[in-house]
Amino acid sequence: MNDPFKQGGDARKVLIAGEDAEGRLDAWLAAEVGGDLSRSRIKALIEQGAVSLNEKPITEPKKKVHPGDRIEIDIPNRSIHLAVDEATMAARREVQEAKGWQ
Repeated sequence: MNDPFKQGGDARKVLIAGEDAEGRLDAWLAAEVGGDLSRSRIKALIEQGAVSLNEKPITEPKKKVHPGDRIEIDIPNRSIHLAVDEATMAARREVQEAKGWQ
């Protein structure tokens, strides 16, 4: 089995919340990364300022996620592979562009 994490530089991932996105940021991210990072690790990253929501740094794990939100996460010394099919990403990009995000 391939380890989804590889030693190296910091990894920055950008996710766009789908139309069914809801709930706390830490819980949503934990579900989105499919177990590659624990919820407690995600919570720590948020509290350290390694997560941005709609291009604003977030330090509160309880912040709510809404459809079309843009979430960026910096994972120090790790890389992570997030599998989202192209059709889903295209739909999420449309929502993002409709909100005026680049």
